Order: sequence, then C-alpha cells, then structure tokens
Amino acid sequence: MNNVIEQFNNLILEKKIKSINNAAKAMDVSSSSLSQYLNGKYGGDSVKIEAKVLSFMQLIKERELNCDDEISFIEGLKNTQMILDVVRLAHIRKTIGLITGRAGFGKTLALKNYCRKNPDAIYIEVDNAFNAKELMKEINAKCGFYGVGQLNKLKNQVIEKLAGTGRVIIIDQAEYLNDRALDLLRTVYDRANVGLVLSGLPVLLSNIKGTNGIHEQVYTRIGVALQLEPPSVEDLKKLIGTYIKSSIELDSAFITESRRNPRVLYILIRESKRIAKNKGIPINPDIVRVASRQLVR
Repeated sequence: MNNVIEQFNNLILEKKIKSINNAAKAMDVSSSSLSQYLNGKYGGDSVKIEAKVLSFMQLIKERELNCDDEISFIEGLKNTQMILDVVRLAHIRKTIGLITGRAGFGKTLALKNYCRKNPDAIYIEVDNAFNAKELMKEINAKCGFYGVGQLNKLKNQVIEKLAGTGRVIIIDQAEYLNDRALDLLRTVYDRANVGLVLSGLPVLLSNIKGTNGIHEQVYTRIGVALQLEPPSVEDLKKLIGTYIKSSIELDSAFITESRRNPRVLYILIRESKRIAKNKGIPINPDIVRVASRQLVR
C-alpha cells in the first residue's frame, strides 16, 4: 500500500497527474476518499480503492507510450492564413464570412487561434443538439450574462448587448444549424451590425442556399467566402516536421498514406511514433504503412 501511495505521489510531483480532484474524477471516487487513502486514513474498502489507483496509474504509463502530442496550431500554412483572412475581413467589414472544407482541414484550430488573439470575437461550436433557442442562450452567455425567457426575448438581449460593438460572432460546425437558427443569426447580424462567420463542412453551403430560396436573405449577404482545398505538399511537409524529424522518404510515405488530410496525418504520425517506440527503432516508411492499415479507409 505504501509503495502504491509513493508511486501516486511521484506522478503528481512529475505533473503526470494534474491534481487529486482530477484523478478522483477519472477513477470515479470522491476526492475525500482518495485523499484519505493517500494519507493512510481511509476507513472504507481499501482493497477496492487501491485497485482503482493501480489501474489509473497503469493507464497513465500506457498513455505515455502512445506518444500523444497535442495538435499544434502552425503559423504560415496557406489554408490557415486564408481562414484567418476571411475572419478578419468579416470582423473589419462587419459582413458575413463563409468557410467550408472537409473535416480535418484545420478550420477549428485556426478559428480558435483568431479568438485567442482577438478577445472580442465570440466563438461558438455548435452540434446537433443546438436549436435556435440554445444558440441564442449560448451567445447571451458569451456576452457575459445568463439569458432567460422566450426565444424572442433572448434574441433581443443579444442584439442589445452587441449593438454598436463591432464584434464578430464565429459559428463553428455551422452545418448543424437549422433553418430557424440561421435566420435568427441573420437578424442579429443585421440589427446589431456585427461581423458573422459561418464555418463547417461543404454541405454548409447547400444548407445556406436552402430550398426554394428560403435562406436568400442569408446567402445574398455573404461578403467573403472560402472553399478550402487539400493542403499543398509544402504545407504537409511543414506539418510533418512539427512532430518528427522528417526526411524525403518519410515525407513521401506520410503524404501518400494520409491522403493529404492534416488530421489523418497527425493520427498517422502519432501511431507511427508509438509503433517505432515499441519496436525500439526509428520511424521508417514501412512503419508508416503499418500504421496506415489501422486507419479507416
């Protein structure tokens, strides 16, 4: 028991465990129970909680072996810069910007980076649970207060809060928005006179065009649009070099096997690093191809 506690405390000192609270949540035990166990004062089933501690520490060790680098935002990539340019123009001109592209092309990373550098930007990532009311409540919350009441009241609160501010609202995964939510965003855009950016999968463009001209008032207000293409070979090489020491052979293998999708490339690099580490050898093109067979085709 003392050895287990010592190992756990060492992982905290090495910052591999952020806090006792986080660890307790991951183990599905209370923070007080875990603290008592670590101090040798736990009065409950110590065998049961020790098993959870051991399992949690083993998971941490295995995650280290899996080489999970965070996906980095990389300055200077062509697609990234074009996304930032569209958002900036929408912000400056107080117009509607539209960004569409396949999943994994770096839209979200670029949008979040813009918001970090421009704190007045409002970023909202929607999903299929967002109806018009949830969207207005979320924008209210991003404006600094808790919106309550009927949909029309929430809409008017947003407009009142944003009018004259010149801010920009960025909606990520906007293909999930229904017709009513899209039209309310257009109303907020018109009456508050702010910028609006809609970003999502290629189907977003069809959604905005709508059926029988239902969203013509949105579509005709788009002031700047971008349809992302697969990244260039030069940009892919730059991405590879961010995570590993690349070479001509490795670059070629990664670019071919990733199908020029940055997110797939990241996953492929991560898995190649894991396989190479487990084998105790450097990454080579054969390992890249082995890692590629684990991906969905």
